[in-house]
Amino acid sequence: MQRLPSLRALRAFEAAGRRLSFTRAAEELNVSPGAISHQISILEQELKFPLFKRLSGGIALTDKGKKLLATLTRAFSDIATSVEDLSGHQPDLHIRVQPLFMARWLLPRMHDFQKSNPDIKFKITTSISPLNVNSNEFDAAILTMQSPPAGLISQLLMDERTTPVCSPAFLEANGPFTSPGQLLSYPIIKVRMPEDSQREDGLSYWQKWLKDVGEVGDEPDSAQEYDTLDAALIAACRGFGIAMADYNFVGEELADGRLVMPFDLIVDQGLGYYLVISRESVDKPEMEAFRRWLSRELGDRDIAEDVAPGPAGA
Repeated sequence: MQRLPSLRALRAFEAAGRRLSFTRAAEELNVSPGAISHQISILEQELKFPLFKRLSGGIALTDKGKKLLATLTRAFSDIATSVEDLSGHQPDLHIRVQPLFMARWLLPRMHDFQKSNPDIKFKITTSISPLNVNSNEFDAAILTMQSPPAGLISQLLMDERTTPVCSPAFLEANGPFTSPGQLLSYPIIKVRMPEDSQREDGLSYWQKWLKDVGEVGDEPDSAQEYDTLDAALIAACRGFGIAMADYNFVGEELADGRLVMPFDLIVDQGLGYYLVISRESVDKPEMEAFRRWLSRELGDRDIAEDVAPGPAGA
């Protein structure tokens, strides 16, 4: 078998690539930022190609770095799941969550759920790869989709609404902009749309926004493309360009001035965050507790009995 690079170096790169920060990766792995930098340098020397672009405002992944990061994130998640399964420590609830919803909405609230339900063992997996919703791999999933899967209990949690954002320094250096179409002339930060989120019209986030605000023009080419909006927002805060953000999740950055909206134009993307529950887990008391908690957090929206119709003849 071909010899693999150092596991320590791969782990350091995965954490730094996911967070786009050596400092945050160091905090996660309980080492120094210098140790992260050293491990990544060793890995780049062994691979014989760069994984990061060192920029004045921070770091960005190279194209090869993006590909390696996606593979490693999946691999480390699979390893953790396998070890947990073999150890016999099965959670009461295993929920798969779209990464942005996890980081920006669910994670800040999970402490309240666990305080109210201290006996429920909870496991969350994040991924942007497609999910077979008919499998028994998860009790439930929170996914970004145009419509819920047929025949399963599901509920729209919130609509995806987008608007361009950038740092105040970027706007000051390049603006003010007099029309939305002007944005196409400046560095654009793209987010790869998950396969589960593909719209029937085939439009990307930028294409849909441009169309709905009445602009003529296609999505611009971009040297920056990220797997998650969280990474794109970090890049936008550092002044790398303009990102298309979900307005539901940028309130903190807009409030404290890290990001600004060049135009007060918010577009409904025709997508939504759905809770989808597996047939085997619908009647679990732990799932009922989670659903009731979600309902309270979302303003007492009833999420208990919304079943998408199955295909004809099912």
